[in-house]
Amino acid sequence: NPDTGSVTNLFYGESEGGGGFDLVTLNDGRAIFTASGDPSPASPPIRVIDTNTWAITQLTANGNPVAVVQNTQLWRSRDHSTVFLDDTWTSNGGVSVYSTATNAFISNTTLWTDLNYFHAALSPHGDVLAIDGANVDFSVEHTSDLSLINLLPDASAGVAFDRTGSILYAASMIDNKIHLYSTSDYTTELGTIDPGAGVNLDGGLFLDDNMQISDDGRWLFLAQMGTVHVYGITPVPEPASLSLLVVAGAWLTRRRRGCRHTAV
Repeated sequence: NPDTGSVTNLFYGESEGGGGFDLVTLNDGRAIFTASGDPSPASPPIRVIDTNTWAITQLTANGNPVAVVQNTQLWRSRDHSTVFLDDTWTSNGGVSVYSTATNAFISNTTLWTDLNYFHAALSPHGDVLAIDGANVDFSVEHTSDLSLINLLPDASAGVAFDRTGSILYAASMIDNKIHLYSTSDYTTELGTIDPGAGVNLDGGLFLDDNMQISDDGRWLFLAQMGTVHVYGITPVPEPASLSLLVVAGAWLTRRRRGCRHTAV
């Protein structure tokens, strides 16, 4: 309980998977989590936590109980309505999208490749997905059917949508910059953020779910192993108004209507 600091331990049968691997909260009073396969099956069930009673059951979707590959990663939209799942354990590269509105998987496919160094982000309302990986091009897709919207240069060091869904942030190991793209066309580059002295995006030390935007839209968090870099940002819905992005303690420069931020 974040208000009281009290902790409640929840238990589930180890015969259906090992320790919990990833967890997200949903917008309907539930949370779901995946498990590792050690010491038991390689395809443990997805479990549901009722946050009112704290009872744990197996997720049922599309009329069937759901089991996934062990160590399946979960990525949720800001409104907690949509979850993207990816299989980083096998070389099949299975991905799917779950919707709380229908309690169903609305799309799924197999990429037939290892999802190493994989990053994903859902738009605030879960209608758009952005993914990048060592063996997967940086693509923006509709979650309804995983159809392609556009291919972009690189997000090998992290990807995130701003809180309004107007800007897509992509951290690139290629040029060591965080790029800002307009979601009006997923083509127009609005500018870049310099990650700061000593921050090397090509260092290979970034975590999977490593870039996030704060709920108030003022801060971008970029995590490395043992370090979190924090950048002051101002969400701007229209490219034309991006000529000035003012943040405390940052030097303003111009690059395609962009600005250069310093880490704090």
